[in-house]
Amino acid sequence: MYSTVIPDFPFPAGSARLSTEGTAEITAVFARTLVGDVDSLAWAALLCGPGTAEQIAARQHVPVALVRRAADGLMQRNALATRPQLAAAYTAAQLIPCGALSLHGQDPADLRPADQALLRLLARRTRREAAAELGLTLAAVNARIRRLLADLQVTTLQQATALAAHRGIVRPWDIRPDAPLPLPAPVLPQALGPAVEAIAAVLADAPHLAAAQIPRCEQQQVAAAVAHARFGAGGRILVVARSGPAWELAMREWGAARHYAGALAGLQLPDRLRGGRNALAEELAAVSSVRALLDLAGTTQPATVVATPEALPLVTALHHKPTAARWDLIVVADADRTGRPGAPGWQVRDDGVLPAAARLFMTSTAPHRLSEGSGTVTVARSAAGAAATGRVRGHRLLAAATPPGTAAPALADVAVLVLQTASRHGLRRVQVACATPEQCRRLAAGFDAAAAALTEWQRPATLWTGVITPATGAEERHGAVRRFAGGGAGLLVLVTCEPVPAAGADALLVLESGDEQATAEVLEWALLARDSADATLPLTVVVPLPHDHDHDANGGQAAARRTAGLLRACALMDPALAERARRHPADSATPWIQAGPGVTERHLALLEETARTIAAKEA
Repeated sequence: MYSTVIPDFPFPAGSARLSTEGTAEITAVFARTLVGDVDSLAWAALLCGPGTAEQIAARQHVPVALVRRAADGLMQRNALATRPQLAAAYTAAQLIPCGALSLHGQDPADLRPADQALLRLLARRTRREAAAELGLTLAAVNARIRRLLADLQVTTLQQATALAAHRGIVRPWDIRPDAPLPLPAPVLPQALGPAVEAIAAVLADAPHLAAAQIPRCEQQQVAAAVAHARFGAGGRILVVARSGPAWELAMREWGAARHYAGALAGLQLPDRLRGGRNALAEELAAVSSVRALLDLAGTTQPATVVATPEALPLVTALHHKPTAARWDLIVVADADRTGRPGAPGWQVRDDGVLPAAARLFMTSTAPHRLSEGSGTVTVARSAAGAAATGRVRGHRLLAAATPPGTAAPALADVAVLVLQTASRHGLRRVQVACATPEQCRRLAAGFDAAAAALTEWQRPATLWTGVITPATGAEERHGAVRRFAGGGAGLLVLVTCEPVPAAGADALLVLESGDEQATAEVLEWALLARDSADATLPLTVVVPLPHDHDHDANGGQAAARRTAGLLRACALMDPALAERARRHPADSATPWIQAGPGVTERHLALLEETARTIAAKEA
């Protein structure tokens, strides 16, 4: 039920991350909460090892009563309840030398996520308490512990928790949740600070509902900072994100922001995980059953669960447990498309099904589409604002004539258009977003023939074409993205029918743009910056225009609507575009966007008409 696969793309620029200096500071402060005199440290080292009090006494040639008094006194002075907790505490504080640990078995970092979560529980709870938290019998917990000890090649639970603390699997907050430790805040661009403060203030007051317009690439970063401000290292957080890049980015952001405490579980339906499409950092676990979710998140302990809308029925099953606690915060990304009545994820708004103390609904481009009861839109931030923080790239618009429809000849003409536009404007990596997998495959198959039909000076030196559809496996998908992002001497074309984040394209062509919200999503993920250097390179968004001789035909009219839909999607992301359209003189002899190959006077008239439409809509 567990799946860990390679990531599709690295952490984007500005992604939440924590410093090693913070780790050292936490360790130093945690060490000061423990008794650290020479005798106490000597006894702690002995108690971290194997054996009962009798066996320790025999090895040290001291009375058994002395060992028991030392152990009881040490735990009492440190306010620790069990020997495994004591062993974990002194090891996490780096007060126990590595020589006192058994390092001959499996590395705790390589254990199954469920076993790592169990070790965290047993670092401060008894076996019976751990069984209640996980919804298991005591016998089942004992069986898991026996397997754990065998894997680690140790004989006692305190040895296991000490090893886990030594490797950072068991952390100070797992051992002493109330310890006054300096919790490092996730790295947050200064520009996002006011948004976090405004949302946190609204959530603090009844009815504890907040809505915000935040670019997709910043939604989880802002939400994680809000959770940090309200709950610190604690809290149970449910994050709902649509399958694909939104879910993958949520896993990365929350995995970094909640690294120091609590469990992290990514929840999807089994068929999505079996397909191997989802890219997770190797240390993050994806689960697809109620049992696996309980193993990681428990029912009351601090946890963050990142679930797709379709998988929410598995989350509601947690609340059938008598000990289950309500969520402290539910975060809904793309709330304009998730959680609407009758749609997947409707449970996020029903407190009887998913009880929560507070709810945060976020949208990127459609605050007007949020369902009633989502709360007042507290923050309005466009994707253009994310460019200032280095999370997204800038973009420019390039109008080019392309045929409407999806017939084979039209797709062949699209291939020619891509090749000619790339040659004329010096483009090396072009991403083409299609409507269906079949359209993807047919278009990709036509590029070689299209290149052969061009004159020699228009042909690229080399041509590579990659295809990504929902059926593309994880390894093939990862290879295609890496090959495309790596660039080369010739032309690389990546044909997709779903959003692909941070592929590093020079240009993007969207063939179908009837749904401006879906088109805006494709644009946003294509604009996601992979790193600070990538953030400085603008993306050319090719605006498709119908054939001049088809402008009055039904097909031409449909293509004109798609053109207008794409421009409206761009205006949703960047309000400055609407302002530019509004200010453009109606009698101007030049278009308000750059004109590329095949643009005629009738095309210019269409662009001007679209500019008037966008300006009127924004007025």
